[in-house]
Amino acid sequence: MELTASQINGIWQELEMGLERLFLHKADGRLIRLPSQELIDNSWDEEEMEELRGNYDFVEFEKNPDDFFELEPMDSRESYEVMLSFVEGRNGENQRKMFDILEGRRPFAKFKNFLSYHRDLQEDWFKHKAKCYADYVKAQVEDFNDWRK
Repeated sequence: MELTASQINGIWQELEMGLERLFLHKADGRLIRLPSQELIDNSWDEEEMEELRGNYDFVEFEKNPDDFFELEPMDSRESYEVMLSFVEGRNGENQRKMFDILEGRRPFAKFKNFLSYHRDLQEDWFKHKAKCYADYVKAQVEDFNDWRK
């Protein structure tokens, strides 16, 4: 199974938001979505849960869960590695400042804040992040292709 660049881009962005769990169907490779556990936990009553169930592919998944391969979001360690690889590709004063941020407390928030004040780095960061996340999704699709053989 091969995905287009647009499909890969959409998948990594959805995974990063964390509102949905994404699965590929073994037989035909189609993508299905289920709500994240957080969305389920925040459905306070039966009516909200029924509405949530109506918006997703619960029925098919619940019938045959072994027919689906879950695409996983990056964990915090992997996301940190993406930031670190970006910083390693920089030089000068900004690189030193970013290394200090990554070595300190709350590196994700501080890194994002730092980039908000350095618009010259922001575009490079977004390109780097997009490439890393796309590669991450592609690797999972390769695992899916191996799994379905």
